[in-house]
Amino acid sequence: MIGCIVTLFLIKLNSTVIPLPEGINPEDMPSLQANTVKFTLLTYLVVFLTHSFGTVARAIVAGVIAVKNKAILCT
Repeated sequence: MIGCIVTLFLIKLNSTVIPLPEGINPEDMPSLQANTVKFTLLTYLVVFLTHSFGTVARAIVAGVIAVKNKAILCT
C-alpha cells in the first residue's frame, strides 16, 4: 500500500513538474501513440524512476515487517 501511495504521489508530481508537450491528450490513446516522438528523455527517465522508487518503498516495508515478525530468511 505504501509503495502504491509513493508511486501515485510521484506520478502526480511528475505531471506538474514536467508537463506534457502541446497537443497531447493523456486520456486518448491514439493521441499518445501519435505524439510519443515529442517526449524527451527526461520524461521517460522520470517515469522509470517513479516506478523504481515505488518498488524500493515496497521492499523497505516488506523488510520492516519481516524484521518485526522475525521472519526466517533463506540464505
